[in-house]
Amino acid sequence: MTLLVVIVNYFSANLIEKLVQQINTQDLDEGFNARVVCVDNSVNKDQRLALKKIKDTSSIRVNLIFSSCNVGFGNAINAGLHNQSFDFACFINPDVTLQPDTLSLLLDHASSNPHQGIWGGLTVDRHFQADYRHAWREPSLTNTFAWATGLKKFIRSPNWQNSYQHHVSNQAQPYYVDCVSGCCLMISNSAWQATQGFDPDFFLYSEEIDLCRRARALGYQPTVIPRAKLTHSTHSNEESAHRVVIIFLAKIQYIDKHHGQLYTLLFRFFIAIGSFIRAGKTLILGQLNSSREWSRLSILSLGLTKNQLSREKSQTESE
Repeated sequence: MTLLVVIVNYFSANLIEKLVQQINTQDLDEGFNARVVCVDNSVNKDQRLALKKIKDTSSIRVNLIFSSCNVGFGNAINAGLHNQSFDFACFINPDVTLQPDTLSLLLDHASSNPHQGIWGGLTVDRHFQADYRHAWREPSLTNTFAWATGLKKFIRSPNWQNSYQHHVSNQAQPYYVDCVSGCCLMISNSAWQATQGFDPDFFLYSEEIDLCRRARALGYQPTVIPRAKLTHSTHSNEESAHRVVIIFLAKIQYIDKHHGQLYTLLFRFFIAIGSFIRAGKTLILGQLNSSREWSRLSILSLGLTKNQLSREKSQTESE
C-alpha cells in the first residue's frame, strides 16, 4: 500500500529537509511504502535550489511541484495529489516533528478502519504533554461567544470549547472529532475522491474544517489516534498577532459558506466583540502590534461583504 506525504513549502526548505529525514526513518509495517510530494509556494530561486538538493540526496522518493505563485495551502495540496496514485495521503506542515512511529500508528489504525476516512495524531509540547491543537470543534455561535466573553475558561461544557481538551486524559483510545488539525492530516483515497479535495476558495486556515465537514456529511468520521504523537511548533507573539486576522477571516468565510445570513451576522458580531475586548487588553499591556491587529479584526469582521472579505484575505495573506 502506498502512503503519499504532501508537504507545502513557503520559505521552509530548511525545515522540510529535517521532516523528509524523519519520514524516511519511520518504522512502517511491511507492505507499506512512502513517497513525498513537495509543492513549493515560495516562488524563490534559493528555495527551489534547496528543495532540489533535498530531492537529490533523499533516500526516499521526492517529487517537486513548483507553483507560479503562492496558491495557498489547500490549492497546493490539490495540485500535489492531482493524478497521483495512493492508498492514503498525509499532509504534514514543515514545522511538524514526528515521532519514529507516528505514521505507522496512523496507518495501522487507518487500514483497519477505512470507514473513518480521516485521521490525525496527538500534538504534544517538548515535554510530551498534550497542547490540545490536534483537533478542532465545529465553529459555532456557542463556542465563539464563549471565546469572545472569556466564559470558555469557566464553563467546561464541550459545546463551549473549540478544542478536545477533555478527551486527552484518556490517551490510549481513538476518538471521533469534528475536524483533525491540518498540521498532520491523513486521508484515504476514497475519502479524498468523495470530497473532491480542498475547497479552492480557502487560501489558508479553516480549509481542513471545511474538508472534514464535507467528509462527515458523506458518512466518514474524522478520528484522532492519541498514541500517534507529534510536535507542531508555535509562533512568536508578533507572528501570532499577524496571523490573528487571517485565522478569523477564514472562520468568517467558513461560516458564510455553511450557514444562513442571521447566523453569520451573529458570528461576526461575537468576533467583533471578542476582538474589541482583546484590543483594549493588549493596549493596556503595551502590546501595540497585537492591539492593532485585534482592532483591525474588530472592524473588518463587521464591515466586509463576502467579496470584500475575499479581497481583504488575499491582501493580508500576501503580506
